Amino acid sequence: MTRRRPSTSRGVGQRGASSIELAMLTPLLLLVIGVTIQFALLYHARHVALAAAQAGARVARASAEDDRAGWQALARAKSRDYVRAIGPSLLERPQMVPLVRADAAGNPVEVGMEVRGTAVQVVPFLTLTVSERSLGPVERFVPDT
Repeated sequence: MTRRRPSTSRGVGQRGASSIELAMLTPLLLLVIGVTIQFALLYHARHVALAAAQAGARVARASAEDDRAGWQALARAKSRDYVRAIGPSLLERPQMVPLVRADAAGNPVEVGMEVRGTAVQVVPFLTLTVSERSLGPVERFVPDT
């Protein structure tokens, strides 16, 4: 009984196939990694915008009753300082927009800030916008009766 040796030519056509598959899948893998990083930066930029809006809203709520005209500039400055302090390169072209809801007499009832901008771009042609707002009632001193 003679045994046949396995043919060595069986795997010749598959030589280098895994290298070609890896070369074809590498751009897709890099795109997935880039998109993951992009959305992580978007998530962080949203947190930076929300913190800046909340800081500006705190200033606006405290100063809107006493200073009817200047509270907007104070709130904008506080929001801008927060963006510069905690995420200067995460939020591109930030805009600080004061929010106000007034009663019939024109007195502010609720004030706040909205912070808008775009998240830093990692993936080309993928521009993601960020918009966060914080709004609350104007703090008023009411003496005991």
